[in-house]
Amino acid sequence: MKRKLLVALFTSFNTGFIFVLLTEASSSVNSTSVYNVLTDLLAATIVVSIVYVAPVIFIIGITLSVIIDKIAAFFNNSAIKNIIEITLYPLLGILIMFLLFTVVGGELPDFKSRDSIISFFWMSIYPSFFFLFVDKILSK
Repeated sequence: MKRKLLVALFTSFNTGFIFVLLTEASSSVNSTSVYNVLTDLLAATIVVSIVYVAPVIFIIGITLSVIIDKIAAFFNNSAIKNIIEITLYPLLGILIMFLLFTVVGGELPDFKSRDSIISFFWMSIYPSFFFLFVDKILSK
């Protein structure tokens, strides 16, 4: 369980960083100082990670990861285990994002917009794969 907590911590800050990069890249930069840009980026990453990303990953992500691990443990073949994990992590990530958009936002994103599709990908599939990747590395 300690490994899952560490994986969730890495995933939370990584996903927060990606989110901040995506949102800041579309906004105008007022400062040209590298120090100011980096400190703003770090501060925004910490806030977004702690307030928005971490609760979802620590509560829902760890729970789903344990469930996926138990499902994969039923199979003796490591290739089948990997296929199950590679399939279930992103599918459940998409499902969770749909539920969060519906419950918290009240509406789904506009999938006719390219930007909405990219943002949805980065906020649902990417954290799932990152969580799986880091979990695999730390389990060795």
